[in-house]
Amino acid sequence: MTISVFLSLLMLGVGAAVWADLPPMVLGGKVDFAGEPTMTPRPLFVVAMPAVTLLVVPTLAFLPALGERFQRVSGQGTPWSEPSLRRFLDLLLPLLSLALAALHTVLLLWEAGRATWPSNDHLMVAILTFFLVGLGLIVPLLRAARGSDDPAARWWERARRPVSAGIVLVGSVTGATGLLLGEPVMAAYATGLIGPVILVCCAACVHRRTGPEERIEE
Repeated sequence: MTISVFLSLLMLGVGAAVWADLPPMVLGGKVDFAGEPTMTPRPLFVVAMPAVTLLVVPTLAFLPALGERFQRVSGQGTPWSEPSLRRFLDLLLPLLSLALAALHTVLLLWEAGRATWPSNDHLMVAILTFFLVGLGLIVPLLRAARGSDDPAARWWERARRPVSAGIVLVGSVTGATGLLLGEPVMAAYATGLIGPVILVCCAACVHRRTGPEERIEE
């Protein structure tokens, strides 16, 4: 959370540095009901991404506590242990904040008319690739509780590595597509593969045969 707050402040600092070069109204990239392009006021454009980061990070950080309370109330468990979830979030939160900070900086420089190398489009594809590959690499940290005989825990223990490989594969395809296409932003559509790939990996693990006496060990 400390790293994420620092990155949010850094985003605001970048916004302040290019404030004078930003237009009073920034093109939003969408159209309203009248067919006119939407416009975003400069102050909102500068603070939107840092505000989202400061909102999302505490929400994710308290997931373990909320999950523990839900388990006590509902009597239902989760496929992974609370310590492993905390380790996962300790890496996910800085990863997500870093990706948002980089994206925010690229967008600010773009609207301020600052030239970058590689191009802004290529940089955004690289940021997306970095986040997906990083996410895939830390997914295996979600481990089932030691000694758990819950079917969902056994399933997740089998599925976590294939799911990890699937997410890394989608991230790699996204990056490769961004380098090959004339319009790098089109590579973002490759992220639509992430859902089907995860489902295929999970389905394959469901049908893997295991003995009834199987237990989770770390």
